[in-house]
Amino acid sequence: MMRLHLKPFLERHQISAYQLARATRGRLSEATVYGMARRPLQRIDLDSVGAVIDALESLTGQTVSLLDLVERTEEGVNPKYAHLLKNARPLPPGHAERTAPAWSAGELAEDERYWREYREEQLALQEERERRVKG
Repeated sequence: MMRLHLKPFLERHQISAYQLARATRGRLSEATVYGMARRPLQRIDLDSVGAVIDALESLTGQTVSLLDLVERTEEGVNPKYAHLLKNARPLPPGHAERTAPAWSAGELAEDERYWREYREEQLALQEERERRVKG
């Protein structure tokens, strides 16, 4: 698994999240920069990353690439939980279907209501798009 991990880069270059937020010159909010610096990200917004890279280049005076901020993790498993999966075995095919309890009449009705409303919303959105295109 790949993820954006800004904190090690900041620590190596002795840059605070506050300095980085200021260096983005309003392109990103302080909360966004603090969030990016606090924890590794698995999903990124390229415009935000571009603003961060531009700011890091201005702070360090060096060229910074996306690869400088990305780290690869082993098999996508959080090390905190790796011990739980160490001896785990996959379930046999069909196990969940055989062992899961059947849905109650109320659950079936709720599921049907959800999907009916979803289809109605999608149809309304499609009609709105078509109306806008026809102008």
